[in-house]
Amino acid sequence: MSAASHRCCASSLRALTVLFVLAAPVSDVEGRHHRHVCPLFLCGGLSNISYPFRRQGDPSGCGVQSCELVCTDTDATIRIGSGTYKVRSIHFTYSYFWVVDANLDIQSSCPLPRWDSMLGPVATHVLGGLSSAMISHIFVMPNSKWAFFVNCSQPIENNDIYEPVSCLSSSSFIYMVTDFLYDGYVPADSLQPSCGYLAMTPLGSPGMPVPKNTSYPDVVKFMRNGFALGFTVSIPDPNIRECFAEFMRTFLKDPRSSTGIKELIVDILRVVDIFLALLQFVLMPLAVFIFLVYKYWKNKITVDAVEKFLQMQQMLVPMRYAYTNIIAITGHFRDKLGQGGYGSVYKGVLQPGEVHVAIKMLGNSNCNGDEFISEVATIGKIHHVNIVRLIGFCSEENSRALIYEFMPHGSLDKYIFSSEKSFSWDKLNEIALGIARGLNYLHHGCDMQIVHFDIKPHNILLDNNFVPKVADFGLAKLFPKDDNFVPLSAMRGTIGYIAPEMVSRS
Repeated sequence: MSAASHRCCASSLRALTVLFVLAAPVSDVEGRHHRHVCPLFLCGGLSNISYPFRRQGDPSGCGVQSCELVCTDTDATIRIGSGTYKVRSIHFTYSYFWVVDANLDIQSSCPLPRWDSMLGPVATHVLGGLSSAMISHIFVMPNSKWAFFVNCSQPIENNDIYEPVSCLSSSSFIYMVTDFLYDGYVPADSLQPSCGYLAMTPLGSPGMPVPKNTSYPDVVKFMRNGFALGFTVSIPDPNIRECFAEFMRTFLKDPRSSTGIKELIVDILRVVDIFLALLQFVLMPLAVFIFLVYKYWKNKITVDAVEKFLQMQQMLVPMRYAYTNIIAITGHFRDKLGQGGYGSVYKGVLQPGEVHVAIKMLGNSNCNGDEFISEVATIGKIHHVNIVRLIGFCSEENSRALIYEFMPHGSLDKYIFSSEKSFSWDKLNEIALGIARGLNYLHHGCDMQIVHFDIKPHNILLDNNFVPKVADFGLAKLFPKDDNFVPLSAMRGTIGYIAPEMVSRS
């Protein structure tokens, strides 16, 4: 990149930076507030002056202290740093004003800018200082061209950019840098070893042409005509002011920072390009794949839920199974749960859904026909939380089986007759009430009255939550709802659990 294009890029970046920082909304609001509060005033031939400027002696709410003007009949002066400058004009539309060094010797043919004036903060970029007063409200216009003066202990030879100022030389040698600077930046390592900073001054305004071969007399003309300074509203907080000063030092005074900004922008664009490529070729297909998998999985879950619901609906009515199904469900009668007077009980699994069931195989087919019919007839259509549910049955020649829902905790007798497994009185009361609700439903809640005739702990099963369920309806009988009495001839049950007089009569 050429020096001209580099300067152009740096200037554009600085101009944008100044625009965004100096035109902050908060500052603008503050400025408008002061403009409305304080009236316009005249000063030294200048009219319609407003915020941020103020006159000496104005109330504290009018303008800012660093932009205070001293007014006489002929001149308006402003003090910035340790220097005093005459204000020639103020342009509020573009936020700049034109000043001339009041201490400049107009009659001298060999003047030199003040090193400790408001320009000092810019010049002291070489020395490492910065004036907060300048940064707060007044600044040298970006892209300004500068003349730079150095004091050397010995003459410089064979270097075209150093023009001697012979009228100022005495025991030392004064030179003016003819390669005019942008924004007042001179790297300290670019000076000759025998030279040090003396003074520097802006040349007019950023838009004014300055020939590259400008001589010292031409620079003197610029100095006598003055130069442009920008102004902005105040930043009252000292911490913000210091942060802003550091920002101005880094980005407004150092053209090398523009290279860093440019490189940062290039790096950001490169990262964006990589991200877009990654998004297009990796992340987008991956997102589509994840979406399709999600849709498939969601549909599968829905279908499985519907199928499971339909399976459960079918199980509400006892189904007839073939003996081969019973063998498959029990896994060839692998898991035996217990043995009773009417046969053996096995654990099995119904597919699909992996529903655990208990299958009661009726032993003697010649004697168990009545029990089989009684159980299927009585509880085949009963659905109550305290009555075990009959899921299905099997009847093939001499093989008969009843399929019940599986009760993980087995029968009640294991707990009430065991010293190791026992319930609290509250739990026993809860179980007794559950059994009573089941019996009440059998007696009054069905189309026909169902009398169990064999209520005992062995025939009370407990589910996963120890909810009692009445089971084993082998001795049960059906009676019309209108019958209030059961004939004694129908009495039956297990000795020890029926009335003693019934045992003696039987």
